[in-house]
Amino acid sequence: MRRAAGSPPSSVSSWAIMRAGSKLLRETVRLKVRIEQPKVPLVRGGSLNLKVVAERTGDFKGPIQVLLLQNPPGVGSAGSVQIPEGQTEAIIAMNANGDAPVRETPIAVRAIATVGNGVIESVAAHARLLLNQ
Repeated sequence: MRRAAGSPPSSVSSWAIMRAGSKLLRETVRLKVRIEQPKVPLVRGGSLNLKVVAERTGDFKGPIQVLLLQNPPGVGSAGSVQIPEGQTEAIIAMNANGDAPVRETPIAVRAIATVGNGVIESVAAHARLLLNQ
């Protein structure tokens, strides 16, 4: 189901932009991504595996590129991982510097996949990352 170009999405994780040649079409997603909320904080000098889960619809089984939109201050990550064809999860490894600011910060990911002759993009609603001592 296609949406009119000017109509807003019902939620961040429920729409995608499809590029077909030079045309941009907003349509119902063939995939959604979400960040699994970390159950423990990322501690200074420590690491955390951030799980990203894809929900595929229809017959789409292709690989999905997942990009962390921004690292929090004092945190490093792989930045980009791939959910392999037919799989539903990927892990983004994150590491905090010894002097990373103690704070709670939002994190978000963007997913990109090729479907047919076009590219779809989806953005996950943000999760909260707690940086602790």
